[in-house]
Amino acid sequence: MNLDKFISDYDSYHKDPLNIKIHVVCVPLIILSVVGILNAIPISWGHIRIGHIVCSLYFSYYIFFARTYLPPCFVMFTALIAVDFLLAKLSTQLYLSIHISLFIICWVLQFWGHKKEGNKPAFLGNKETGIHSIFMAPILVIRHIRIIF
Repeated sequence: MNLDKFISDYDSYHKDPLNIKIHVVCVPLIILSVVGILNAIPISWGHIRIGHIVCSLYFSYYIFFARTYLPPCFVMFTALIAVDFLLAKLSTQLYLSIHISLFIICWVLQFWGHKKEGNKPAFLGNKETGIHSIFMAPILVIRHIRIIF
């Protein structure tokens, strides 16, 4: 696997500044929402729930394939799990409503951003690298946050 090729391929689907800003906001929120939706499944091991395990498995991709981005991805994923722990103090109905709403709103915004850009999402565009684009999204976020700071 060539990480630079996957990043370059993923970047080719994200040129419009507004679409990039949408992704910088929505990608972490989508990850958070998936963690929360999975955590609503009533299976746990102490304070560890299914969403936390899936998030850890997702993060393991960076351990094996994108070590350059391991430290900032660790910070991002840790922050998302911390936010989820805070939200988990809400009622189950409100907790789940927040996560489902975030999931729907953020995906709608991302598809709108791609429509505005005139380019379909990377995971739909290239069969060879499509699955990797799901893992490239946090890297796009980190790369653009680094540019801001």
